[in-house]
Formats: sequence, C-alpha cells, structure tokens
Amino acid sequence: MAKKKKRRKSGESPRQTIKKLKVQLEEAKALMGSMPPGNRSSIPLQIFKLEDQLRILEGHLLSKFDGRITIVDGSFGSGKKR
Repeated sequence: MAKKKKRRKSGESPRQTIKKLKVQLEEAKALMGSMPPGNRSSIPLQIFKLEDQLRILEGHLLSKFDGRITIVDGSFGSGKKR
C-alpha cells in the first residue's frame, strides 16, 4: 500500500482569524484614543471595517456556513448537505 500524503491546511482556522481581528480592533481603538483629534480621520473607518469582518466571521463560525459540503448526484433537487 502506498502511504497517504498529509494534507496541507489552507490558511488559518476561523477561530484564529477571529482572535487576530479582536487584537487588531483593540489596537485600533487604543491608537484612536492616543492620537490628537486632527489626525484620527481614517481610524473610525478602519474600526468599522474590522467590526464588520468580526461580525461576519462569528456568524459563519456559529452557523458552520463556511464548512458545509453539498453533494449533488446529477438530478435537480436531490442534493445532500453535510
């Protein structure tokens, strides 16, 4: 028998991505608090985008939307979801 090759992981898991986004969000909020009022024009937009990404990823993690596999055997309407 031939040895099975190990599968490479394609990127990081959603939990790791969520942790990374939370850290980035905390850093952006801390940076906004320490900057003078005239220089923080792009920070609120960055915070908004990070919060949006975080909300979407947490939703995917809860619903397992990104891990769903659909098997279709050829006829319409007979697909199976795992």
